[in-house]
Order: sequence, then C-alpha cells, then structure tokens
Amino acid sequence: MKQRITCFLILMAFFLLIPYGVAQAQKVSHTDQFQSYWQVNVNTGTSLFFGDLKQKSVLPASINGHTEWRMGAGLMLNRQLTPVFGLRFQALYGQLSGISTSANRYFEGDYVDFNLNGTFSLNNLISGYNPERKLNVYLTAGLGLTNYNSSLYNLATANLVSKRGDGHGHGIGGRTLEGVVTGGIGVAYSINEKWTVNLESVNHVLNSDMMDMTTGGSKYDKYNYTSLGISLKFGQRKHRKPSTPEMPLPKPFTPNPALIAPSNKGQ
Repeated sequence: MKQRITCFLILMAFFLLIPYGVAQAQKVSHTDQFQSYWQVNVNTGTSLFFGDLKQKSVLPASINGHTEWRMGAGLMLNRQLTPVFGLRFQALYGQLSGISTSANRYFEGDYVDFNLNGTFSLNNLISGYNPERKLNVYLTAGLGLTNYNSSLYNLATANLVSKRGDGHGHGIGGRTLEGVVTGGIGVAYSINEKWTVNLESVNHVLNSDMMDMTTGGSKYDKYNYTSLGISLKFGQRKHRKPSTPEMPLPKPFTPNPALIAPSNKGQ
C-alpha cells in the first residue's frame, strides 16, 4: 500500500511540474522567437544495476569471470513545447548483472522499459531563451513500466538458484512487470539546426526489491542508464518577423480655385 501511495504522489508531482514549466517559459526572454518542434533520438550506453547483489557501491565489479558491466540501447520521441519544458516517450532495452561475494550469488537479466518523462532546461530557465545557444543542460523526471527477466546463480558453482519472469510474469513475453520512476541529468550540444548530440545519466527506480531476487538493504532496486545519443529535429516552422504594412505617401496639396477670394480691381 505504501508503494502505491508513493507512486501516486510522485505521479501527481510530475504532472504539477508541467504547468510550472510552461509558466516559467513565458517569463524568459526571446520567447517570440521560439517555435515548438519534434525530435527523434537514438542512443546507447551502459546499463548498470544497483541493489542487494552489488559488490561495490558505485563502480561495476568483475569476479570469477562474471562482470557487472552491461549495455543498453534506446529510442526516444521528444516534443519540445516551450523553451524550458519538453515531453519525451522512451523505449529502452538493456541487460543487467549483479555480484555479491558475501552472499555467494550473482544474477543476470534483461529488461524492456517504456516511460514518459519531462525535460527542464536549466539554461533557458535561469538565463533566458537564446536561439543561438549551443549547449543546453537539462533535468529529466518521469514514470513508466519495465518488463524484466532475471536469473539467480550460485557464484562458486554457477548453478541456477531461481528465476523471475521467464514466461511466468504479466509483462511482455511473460516477463515480470514493475512500475519505475526515472530521474537524471543530461547535456545536449546543437551541431546545427537539425542535429543535436546528448549525453545523459538517468536512474530507473523499481517499485520492488526483487529484481535480483535478494532482499535486504534498499527497499527499491534500481538501474542506471548512461547514454550517448543523437537527435534529428523536425516539424519546426521557421520564425518570420511580422510584416509592417506600408503607409501611403500623402498627396501634394492643390488649392481649390473656387475657394480663392476674387481680387478687388476697382479699388
């Protein structure tokens, strides 16, 4: 029950941030030069697990021929609504692994993650919108669903201990289905009007502690996806300055002879 309440509160906070981002965007300078646009982004990078089966707190470990280094790849569709706020849909596939010598266990798994997240440009929020700016630092937060399989092994013997998902879950292909909350930071560099490259690191926090099939420690398993991507911009209308109507030139003044008083010749 507490997990559902927490997810509900995070969901409400996320959607409350949307009108805030729009309102803040109206305060930045040069907004009359901004045109909303779409972006499609492809990305790839490291996919690292953080949970109970984790040998080191941060860096991945490699023990007995097993390694926690894993990779992922994703696709995103972004709608930039204002200079500050954008909305993205992400589809992500990645693999995961975790090792613990103290528990004599390691696990391996993979996931298919779908999430909706918002982006908030720190540059445009703090310094105002500048269409000539090349570098953009942004925050991202969102909600989604992950579908995963995981297998738990004995570290010493490599014998299978248990599985999760693997045709017995409610997700894609019988995977285990869990809700996720996402949050992270990124930086994007504009190459030209169409192409942008970005580097971002985002944590995906699950609504359970069972991805590695080991309990204790943190109540929520998580994985981090740090990626390098490239985006193509489309659907943006070019900004046009409003035309100023031409004022007609005044006609030269011509006096009306009938209004000219006749001269008094007899005087």
